[in-house]
Amino acid sequence: MRASLLAFPCIALGLAVPRTARAQSREFGEPMILPTFSVGIGVPNAWGSSPGTEASTGAERTQVPIWGGVAFHPLPATVSGFTAVGLEANLRSSVDGTHTMTEWIPEMRVGASITATENPKWADVLVPPFELYTLAGWRFASYERPAAARLGVGVSSPLAAIGVLQLARDSCVPPPTMVEAVWDLEPNHLHEFQFRVGWQF
Repeated sequence: MRASLLAFPCIALGLAVPRTARAQSREFGEPMILPTFSVGIGVPNAWGSSPGTEASTGAERTQVPIWGGVAFHPLPATVSGFTAVGLEANLRSSVDGTHTMTEWIPEMRVGASITATENPKWADVLVPPFELYTLAGWRFASYERPAAARLGVGVSSPLAAIGVLQLARDSCVPPPTMVEAVWDLEPNHLHEFQFRVGWQF
């Protein structure tokens, strides 16, 4: 009789644990793979010394980075992690200023996304109110500059980017909704820092 009384709460506890786990699992959405896109303006600041490069000539010009890729959200929630892979096309002037060239940088991003709901749908994850991320990539060599490793951090608000489109339609300059700090590290000890502002979706 005493053993039966002890067994009853154990059975009840065993039944309650799966229910609790199932209740907690409802706080997460289904895994999602969604597109991501950004365009910005970068102001570079090179330092180091290497003959014939931008640091030695002092030619530091504004750049236009355009990023496109896909982001994987394994467990969408109010606050959840994500990973993104994609390719950046960095439009910049040549050292002599005679033409525009494009640099290609494959990148990977890892960060956290804050959505507006506990059980987000795809639209909530696609344009969250806030994202914080780190990035790493590799800048392919061009005829002017060698290859370089890339590291950086960024914050963005894709939801706000949708809102500022109305300002653009009203002939106003939309405020930026993305800020990034990016470092390109070349093997010859010539490094470049870029401060970027732009719009990310």
